[in-house]
Amino acid sequence: TNVVAAATPTSLAGAVAVNGLQTKTVTLGATDNAATAAAAFNAVSDATGVTASARNVSQLTFTGAGVPGSFSLAVKGDNSTDANVTFSVSANTSAGLAEAVKAFNDVSSQTGITAKMNAAGNGLLLVSESGADIDITNKSAAAAQEINLAAQDTTSSTLAFTAANAAAGGAAVRTVSRGTVEFSSDKGFSFGASASVLVAANGSSALNAVSGIDVST
Repeated sequence: TNVVAAATPTSLAGAVAVNGLQTKTVTLGATDNAATAAAAFNAVSDATGVTASARNVSQLTFTGAGVPGSFSLAVKGDNSTDANVTFSVSANTSAGLAEAVKAFNDVSSQTGITAKMNAAGNGLLLVSESGADIDITNKSAAAAQEINLAAQDTTSSTLAFTAANAAAGGAAVRTVSRGTVEFSSDKGFSFGASASVLVAANGSSALNAVSGIDVST
């Protein structure tokens, strides 16, 4: 199921029954993200035969009212301490967003988040291969310097995104995108009861392979 970007991370808490070689229940907590959720499912993979992999592909765009303008963002991914990402956006074009791409990539060794232009050339693709949350606080000076973060749409067979969550400047507004978890097995498997938004209850293994979706531009 889709977990959309929000001002606070959507809780993944709940028990999920995995029906594989054996049936095992994985219980996720309120602090779990896609990366730690995948690790929890993999902890019982010897019994179920089902493995999980996490990834976070999100889209970041900037409102026209705040462009051109300077942006100051506090970014967390694999890191627990904010990484400061500052840049100017001259236009919502590949050239106008080049400084933003560089600024994110300059701190990727801290955050684990890399940036590239999206296919339309009007925003950034942010990718965390670990599946960590992409957690951004907008510390830009003016309210008009708004950012919009959108999580990947896991129901689509091509790269698409759910509705974006806006974070205005001027008030340190936060927006968080949770990653996706892909399940695989060389045997058939399904999910039973699920109290977590991460997995639909009674779902089959016929899920879109989000890790295989092309994110090149």
